[in-house]
Amino acid sequence: MIDNVNTRDCRFIALFKLKISKDDHHKAVEIINFVIERVRVEAGCKNFQFFSDTTKKDSFLLLQEWESKLIFEKHIHSDEFRHVLTLIDLAKELPEISFNTISLQEGLDMIASLKIKAPDRGGDQ
Repeated sequence: MIDNVNTRDCRFIALFKLKISKDDHHKAVEIINFVIERVRVEAGCKNFQFFSDTTKKDSFLLLQEWESKLIFEKHIHSDEFRHVLTLIDLAKELPEISFNTISLQEGLDMIASLKIKAPDRGGDQ
């Protein structure tokens, strides 16, 4: 449990891992191309991307990043999200879907901090 944090106000990430048959690739791309710019300009949308796995030609990842869970919940009722549901319907097997609430987000400075604190391993590294 997160103390003193309203998770509805935290950054929210939705991930959809989909397997789409080769026959439906074109349709999936059409759906994403139709919806992607519409979603990206929605209030509270921080990121909306669709990725193709280069080693598994039937595997795709839809990443959505929102300012908060509350804003994502509003997005679920939009026409644009209905297109995402159509994309999910194209999946040839049950997709992996995860929703993640992020209360702390760090970047490159965290790596630099960890490198400074790293123990000396010795040797010629």
